[in-house]
Amino acid sequence: MSCRLIDRRQELKLSEESVRRARLFVGDTYWAEKNYVQSATYYESVVSSNSDVVDLAYYAYERYLDSLIFMKRFDSAIRCAIAELRRRRKEMTAAQRLGLYARLAYAYAEAGRLMKAAIACASMCKLARSEASDELDAISTSVAGWVLYHIDYSDPTIPRTEVHIRDSAALSERPSADQLKEWRMGDPTRTKGTLCVATLFELLGDFRRAEYVYRTAIVAANASCTGDIAGLGVASVCLVRLARIQIRRAKFPEAASTLKAAHECVLQVRMNGAPTTEKRGGSAYALLWALDLGFQGCSDSDIFSIFELVEKQWRGDEEVQAYLNCREGEILFNRQLIQSGRRRFAEAENLANSANCPVLYRKILEEKLFRNPQKFYSDPLNWLRAALDFALSLAIDEVHKDYQNSFAEEVRKLSGAQTVPPFTCIADSIVSLNMLWKVSAFWVAIYAIWKAAKAELIMTSSLNLIESYLKKTATFVTPDDF
Repeated sequence: MSCRLIDRRQELKLSEESVRRARLFVGDTYWAEKNYVQSATYYESVVSSNSDVVDLAYYAYERYLDSLIFMKRFDSAIRCAIAELRRRRKEMTAAQRLGLYARLAYAYAEAGRLMKAAIACASMCKLARSEASDELDAISTSVAGWVLYHIDYSDPTIPRTEVHIRDSAALSERPSADQLKEWRMGDPTRTKGTLCVATLFELLGDFRRAEYVYRTAIVAANASCTGDIAGLGVASVCLVRLARIQIRRAKFPEAASTLKAAHECVLQVRMNGAPTTEKRGGSAYALLWALDLGFQGCSDSDIFSIFELVEKQWRGDEEVQAYLNCREGEILFNRQLIQSGRRRFAEAENLANSANCPVLYRKILEEKLFRNPQKFYSDPLNWLRAALDFALSLAIDEVHKDYQNSFAEEVRKLSGAQTVPPFTCIADSIVSLNMLWKVSAFWVAIYAIWKAAKAELIMTSSLNLIESYLKKTATFVTPDDF
């Protein structure tokens, strides 16, 4: 019926606006029937007729773009969206402009042009920020997360997104008041969208844009929630990723300063949590792990330069310095720079003792005795001497009590994998006392180490002290063992 009326428009003296509305009605009918070829034809006739009714033209343009996207004519949809944004930008509301940007990002992503999609998402998030609109923020963030879902990555510092958009037509649906309330509670700083966009640029290798957008997110987080946990948490995440990008761009002094700022944010967040030991050092160590992907593209000399700059940021703080040396030693070992790595671990161990960092001290000893013994001890007897000293410290210091069983398991695992003395002697002793392992694993392991040291005629003060502890504590030993 509408088609016939359109054909008789001159006879019936229909106005141009009436004809446009009739064409829109026909287009909607074909749209409902999922005949997107015909719906696109009628919607196109509406948008090309220069209607003075902006809302009508915008609705027709949305449906026209959706029809093209359903037909997988992504390039056509992209060209039309860009043209409409340029032509009617000043006439459209912020929500209407954002709707076109959303379809632009959608079409780019479906066409596999993810960098262009990221740029469209950046425009969406910028528009949402300028309008301070929860609705626009929710839509722009959802689209940015959906585009991010298209990228295959394995970065442990960037969680996977699980955003699904039914189709491009769903971009016209508006969230309810309850949904917006829930959304705002989940993003009190209004930075999720900006963070998604920065992440897109980082993963796609546009580090210049990524650095700019991360800085934007940091400013927004600090402005929206000054000093509270939510703002500090977002700022710390952005600062860590910013430091990683600065490393990739060889901006090492800036990266060191940014890392220090991230550390300060993390410490303020952790002050509100449960008390923990070695908070400063442990936080710095965790942040350095988060920079690992940035370090991978650095030369050996770059690594030395970066850590020299980083250590200057914490000059005078022995606890943090100890953790920094430990992480540097691990990186150098991974690069097969054994001598330099050993020096860093030695410095870390000395600082850990000086700053009273038992957690780090155990970690370093674990690295030396169990993770990389061949890199630290060319002579197995030197390993045995170090194991005696460590075992003694675990036995006499209550702070290490929770680690005793872990130490025993490490000793059993290492000795069982070796075929040379003194490890074979240790393994044999553990096997002979296997029935006691579940109840006295730590003392069985100490006994095995002590027995191997006696067999090798090693004379140290630790050996004598361990012997006295065994006599008092290990009920399974007899006078004949001594």
